Amino acid sequence: VIGVAGAAQGSLVLLLFVNAEHLRALSLESLDELSQPYLDASSVGAAYAADPANRDRFRAMLPEVQTRVETLSEVPGYVDFLFVDEPEVDQKAWDKAMVPDAAVWLDAVIAAAEDWPWQAEELHERFMALAEELGANRRKFQAPVRVALTGRSVGPPLFEAMVVLGREATLARLRSARERLGTGG
Repeated sequence: VIGVAGAAQGSLVLLLFVNAEHLRALSLESLDELSQPYLDASSVGAAYAADPANRDRFRAMLPEVQTRVETLSEVPGYVDFLFVDEPEVDQKAWDKAMVPDAAVWLDAVIAAAEDWPWQAEELHERFMALAEELGANRRKFQAPVRVALTGRSVGPPLFEAMVVLGREATLARLRSARERLGTGG
């Protein structure tokens, strides 16, 4: 027998699933338009509105966002890092990602990425090759970079985010995170 709380929880899960499927079925143009009020009302709304190029950044990331969100209110949390000079860093994500090897890994990515072709597939391939070269677990190797770029451990695909951010902003954020780590992490 399912209690009232269990039935309510089950109904919520079902409703979120149905809503997510509806969002995935929308055209990107429709999802873009429906997302705008949520972006405007978000903590980065003013920054988003201040630069007309931000709409293009948002649209570039929208196909990745569309496959991940269940509600429109989640959209800003997947793209807010694109519209600020430095992302707001979730301290728990930072603490978890910045393992003892993170400084070495960030240094390696910073040095190598200067010369990488700036397309998602190439970034992925070279990034994974670098992880292997350093003997790093691929998932753990990505974590400090993701947190440096987005401020958190969950978000759109890392390499697509790097492309949309651009080389200069990506490297600036990686250097900032490396500086924050200092010598002690």
